[in-house]
Amino acid sequence: MRCRGWLWGSLVCGFSGWAVLSAAAPASIFGTYSKPGVPDSIELKSAAAGQVGVAIRLVYAAGQSCQLEQVGVWQDHKLIIKADGITEDEPCVLELTFRGRQVRLKDAGLRCSKVFCGTRGTLDEVSLPKRAAAPKKRPGR
Repeated sequence: MRCRGWLWGSLVCGFSGWAVLSAAAPASIFGTYSKPGVPDSIELKSAAAGQVGVAIRLVYAAGQSCQLEQVGVWQDHKLIIKADGITEDEPCVLELTFRGRQVRLKDAGLRCSKVFCGTRGTLDEVSLPKRAAAPKKRPGR
């Protein structure tokens, strides 16, 4: 759709843009993603203004790791994190997609890995399952 005319374009395109920007992430994505017995984790929490707080900790060989704490926005059925890259011309754009109870990271061009990981670490193509919530204990009798 093209935005023509000042009043009509402002109303139609302004509202459609607002709807994209204000889309809230589904509650089902929030929580911790990890595998039992492995230190890797991805935590997602609700943040201000409809954003999502993201904390990623991944451990690789020889003590190398990836650590990232950023805020992302829900857009086009995925979570997008934008951060500074090694150079201004190559910003970090990390996509988190969700399928069932799995989260998968996509780091196009490995731009985020270069900033947030050690030499042997990567954020690209990492996938972790959502950790099941611990069952609530009922008080003993």
